[in-house]
Amino acid sequence: MNCPSCNQELDFPEEVLKKFTSCPFCGVALQKDGSENKKSETIEDELAKIVSDFGGLEIFSEENALRLTKALNLLVAPFDVIRDKLLVACIRHVPQRLYSIKDASSKERKTEIESCMDDLRTIGQEESSARDIVALLASVIGCAIDIDDNDENYFIDLRDNNVYKIVKIGNKIWFAENLRYRCDDSWVYNNDLANEVKFGRLYSWNSANAACPKGWRLPTKEEWEDMYAKIGASPYALQSTEYSSWQWPGANNCSNFSAVPSGLYNGGEFIAINQEACLGCATKRDVWLIGFDWAKLGRIENGYGFSIRCVKDV
Repeated sequence: MNCPSCNQELDFPEEVLKKFTSCPFCGVALQKDGSENKKSETIEDELAKIVSDFGGLEIFSEENALRLTKALNLLVAPFDVIRDKLLVACIRHVPQRLYSIKDASSKERKTEIESCMDDLRTIGQEESSARDIVALLASVIGCAIDIDDNDENYFIDLRDNNVYKIVKIGNKIWFAENLRYRCDDSWVYNNDLANEVKFGRLYSWNSANAACPKGWRLPTKEEWEDMYAKIGASPYALQSTEYSSWQWPGANNCSNFSAVPSGLYNGGEFIAINQEACLGCATKRDVWLIGFDWAKLGRIENGYGFSIRCVKDV
């Protein structure tokens, strides 16, 4: 049998082919006899009801994950929308296994989490996306992902479900990405939301203190200097290698801090993107600056907006 739209050969066993409601390659509905359509619609209606009744974070509760998995196992390609396919992938491959190991040892959890990531990669998720998915589900389920001395890890801000890489340096845990939490007196560079994803937001000093998630804070000047000393006082160790080919050619990011040249807001215009990073301090007007071949404490005027790297004690 070939798809009537893309002409892709659907070379599947008959018992599997009967479960398709649409072409798994292009998404066009497949023509079937009335009995098969009725069966598929009944399954999809039941799945839709489950998703509707147990939406949001509750969809990942143990009981609901079991119900969803049971319904999903009756379907081969139930959705055409990419977002829904991602939801299916999350539910089918991850939550039950995380529930089963949430009280296990650190080593067992790490092994199982890596296995969950492998599953997601086999269905087309990139490694970074797979890690973010597993981290978010682990947070919802309550299965802690431990922080090792040499491992990056993740923090999920439950206010907006943003997922951030974090890194342990010395006796502190730092955000390894710029904060993206939306609040008053915060800006996106050039008002372009694509820059929010890549560079985070820029905050006034007053909004910065309120923007940090519960349990996190702005770093003090002393914490910036102590962190810098612990990584060997090298600006290159802080700089993301994404910019090493042109803007920050010496970058090696050996600290996994992954600084990006996110620029700043000067009360009327945006400046210095792709040139330097300006990261806030706990004391007003103090900032940590990272440039071409230097990193140091600096001062900015009132009304400026800067990036945020949150910190907390181990």
